[in-house]
Amino acid sequence: MTVASHVPVGDPRVRFVSMQSPPTKYRAMFDPHLYALVAAIRAARPDVVAAVPA
Repeated sequence: MTVASHVPVGDPRVRFVSMQSPPTKYRAMFDPHLYALVAAIRAARPDVVAAVPA
């Protein structure tokens, strides 16, 4: 399993990909760094992608 997040998961079976969080709510709404997320997903080539709200 690969997790893209700004903090790592404590499970050693999970490969962690660091993703930078937007610095403000405005940036999160209008510039969510989707290109970096898409690149991470393409590199991992997952069978399933789950989006879980924080």
